Amino acid sequence: MRRPAFSLLELLLAMTAAMMVLLIAATALGDAGEKCGRVKAGVGTRREFRLGLVEWNADLASAVSGMPAHIYARQEHEAGDRFGFFLLRPPSKQSEAGALGDLCAVIYYLKDLEAHGQAVRCLTRGLRESAEVYAAIKEGGEEKLFEPRDTDEPVMFGVVTFRARAKIRKAGEWKDWDKKEEEKPHAVDWRIEVARRDLEQRLETPAQWDALTGERKARDAKQIEVQSGITVFGHEAIR
Repeated sequence: MRRPAFSLLELLLAMTAAMMVLLIAATALGDAGEKCGRVKAGVGTRREFRLGLVEWNADLASAVSGMPAHIYARQEHEAGDRFGFFLLRPPSKQSEAGALGDLCAVIYYLKDLEAHGQAVRCLTRGLRESAEVYAAIKEGGEEKLFEPRDTDEPVMFGVVTFRARAKIRKAGEWKDWDKKEEEKPHAVDWRIEVARRDLEQRLETPAQWDALTGERKARDAKQIEVQSGITVFGHEAIR
């Protein structure tokens, strides 16, 4: 007995159904891959953020309380605060030519770098070793230690905000430190915000980084990692 064969219409219907199943599966796999990519990007951003915070916190732990802090609050033409302070760093962790003692200086500020035709805003660190620091103090030129230089190196990438303000303890509360005060600062109130990769990739120019404030910042809040705190300087100044 001959078995009934499939008609052309039945074959077409079967092929259409199979194609629809494959299309649904491909869409699901694509969505899963996109979500996986976002997760990996978020993990990468957090890892880089944490590594930068390790260096920032290590410098603050070595900072000298009771010596002047050099603060340059954000101006209209600047991307963020500039914050400089003195810290203790053993000669063994300095270059042979730059080591004259353990008193060094460091400055943090935001700087735009270009990578593959795209602007990336970075938290940049500049270390001034002890030989230069002692010479500057002797000549009364400490301010020059805290000016940005081309040799300063980025420690965090994709930074939206860097705010750092020196604090002083009064009546059991932290108050903003005024340069005119005789007593020197003991801590810093800081806040660092970093864009996750998918947001960072949409920011191509310095103007777009600058615009990431107000309503736009609130809209993209889920794409921004934030760390903040008040950190006490780690060492008392020798009087």
